[in-house]
Amino acid sequence: MIKALAASILFSTVFHCVYAQAAFPLRISDDHRHLVDRKNKPFPILGRTAWCILSQPEKAYRKFVENTLAHGHNAFRSR
Repeated sequence: MIKALAASILFSTVFHCVYAQAAFPLRISDDHRHLVDRKNKPFPILGRTAWCILSQPEKAYRKFVENTLAHGHNAFRSR
């Protein structure tokens, strides 16, 4: 549980720095088909799964998050 929380906080912090150009908060678009920011600009989610990340040491999940962001992903699912 602690690792999941730490990974979530780390990812949120890095995510916020990388995607600072988006006008948060996000919301569901009027047509309910995608997310948009405050300026009504579409916000695509490009993600990957990380089923085993919760069992990894801190160094490994930090590396995973950095690698995820380096490849242009802006989300991951760990459960």
